[in-house]
Amino acid sequence: MSTLITTTLVVPVLGALLLYLFKMEGKYLRWSTLLITLVPLFSGIVVLFTVGVGSDSAYAFEEQYGWIPSLGASYHVALDGLSAPMFFLTALVFPLVVVFSWDQVERARLYFALFLVLETAVLGVFVSLDYLLFYIFWEFVLVPMFFIIAIWGGENRRYAAIKFLLYTFTASVVMLLGFIALYFQAAPQLGHRSFDMVEIMSVGETFGRTFQAVVFGALFIGFAVKMPSVPFHTWLPDAHVQAPTGGSVVLAAVMLKMGSYGLLRTAFPTLPDGTLDWVPAMAIIGIVSIVYGAFLALAQQDLKSMIAYSSISHMGAVLLGMATLTTLGITGAIYMMLAHGLISAMLFMSAGVVQHHTGTRLIDRLGGLANAEAMPIASAITLFAYLASLGLPGLAGFVAELTIFLGTWEAFGWWVLLPLVALVVTAGYYLYAFQRAYQGPPREHVQVHGDIRWYEFVPMFLLAIATFAFGVWPALTAGSMGDFSRQLAAIFGGA
Repeated sequence: MSTLITTTLVVPVLGALLLYLFKMEGKYLRWSTLLITLVPLFSGIVVLFTVGVGSDSAYAFEEQYGWIPSLGASYHVALDGLSAPMFFLTALVFPLVVVFSWDQVERARLYFALFLVLETAVLGVFVSLDYLLFYIFWEFVLVPMFFIIAIWGGENRRYAAIKFLLYTFTASVVMLLGFIALYFQAAPQLGHRSFDMVEIMSVGETFGRTFQAVVFGALFIGFAVKMPSVPFHTWLPDAHVQAPTGGSVVLAAVMLKMGSYGLLRTAFPTLPDGTLDWVPAMAIIGIVSIVYGAFLALAQQDLKSMIAYSSISHMGAVLLGMATLTTLGITGAIYMMLAHGLISAMLFMSAGVVQHHTGTRLIDRLGGLANAEAMPIASAITLFAYLASLGLPGLAGFVAELTIFLGTWEAFGWWVLLPLVALVVTAGYYLYAFQRAYQGPPREHVQVHGDIRWYEFVPMFLLAIATFAFGVWPALTAGSMGDFSRQLAAIFGGA
């Protein structure tokens, strides 16, 4: 039995303890943290090139051990076409955040230790196949992110941290009620009590339609807050704007994906009738999130705030793709989770570079950053990130959007025209922001302290390469995603 997943989960949290045990400081602290995060990255690369979902084997790197037999809880972890891309994305983002934060944080030992603990928690969410284990990792994610925002955030960091905790913790309690309902409802059919997702999924279709609809609603609320979808989105802009750059990157790149991942993992395959009942609501909320988020992004003056609202719009596209219940739509949704993770990390890093080098992120106070004497290299890679986010062909975002809209046409016909409006708006707010902040004459009252530094450029450049690679070679992950999506769509009679 492979122990790759368990080893990957243990290394970051054990590394966090070692940072304190050996009281590391300075360059030893930074290099040690980077080396620790390279272990999950190696695992992520192995997973990326080996995981395939098919009729012969549903899961890869599977591990299952008894944990709390009296409750029917087990340590059950594995990877498939849904979780493998998220596992790789998480493993990639954290070492890049470490590099980006190389020389920019105070109390660096606590900062890096919290990120290592956070990495274990997020990875745990993406590999768990036991509802209780999943919930424990899910809740554990909140703790380090709360302190990252509250300690290293902006002026209103405490308000943003508390709002983040209250919204997401309350939603997770509602989600837990749904898990408990599944636990007790499945026991008579199974002949024993079990939190195992695979076991409960095997009897899910026997649950009554009303029960499925109610429990799906509880799970949907819990996961929609994390995505976040309108109207559960108001915590996100505050958290993003106040969080340090590393916190914003992790929040946008991987933590938002936990919501959509949770729906596809725990709700869709287990509650098929409930899913069908909620399809109209999910489609409407997805479209509203796409359009509303895009127009709100257009109105922002803070670069971080603009990117935060763009994330709401793009995660709305994920929800819309899921609501199609088609192979194309679901595949597009998973691909958008991966693509948005890469692109949003670049976007928030670009905003962080501007903040670090000019002291402001307000678009109206910026100008001329692309000039040769200002920040030409930073401006070039920022433009690449903007073009990737608006769906430039040849990049990962385009593959995801095209697949989602094809699936939407297949499922809902001409209703696809409504979310297509957001494409124009998205191009508008990115190009308008770039024109005002990076082009034109420089503002006299803004002092630019040099171009992008190496530890800022390297992670952004690697993310740009990954965005391009997944844009021109979607088969790298689309095959396993498609297999998972095909199996899921088949439950609903889709193709």
